[in-house]
Amino acid sequence: MAKYYVQSGDRKMVMTAADAQAAALWLVHRSLNDVMPAYDDRGMSAEDRCEIAMVHGLINLDNTIAVSEQGFDRSDAVSLDVFELIQTWHQLMTALIKLESDLL
Repeated sequence: MAKYYVQSGDRKMVMTAADAQAAALWLVHRSLNDVMPAYDDRGMSAEDRCEIAMVHGLINLDNTIAVSEQGFDRSDAVSLDVFELIQTWHQLMTALIKLESDLL
């Protein structure tokens, strides 16, 4: 696993990950920590959860996440779309909720 410098807005993290997208998804996950109670609410629809995550993510992050193996604020950093990453994060969280409910 490689070491990545990941940043969006005022959030910066250094982590190891399988690839740049995995590193960016981890930043999204950490940024959406406040949204997690909505994912525990079984009465809330998946669409409502996604909307809450999207609004919260777009408030707390820039439109893109910069990922580099060299350092922060690099012009050669990979730029990933936050909207797409939040959708991917939501799909992963929804799959985990389904898996958990299937196991119980």
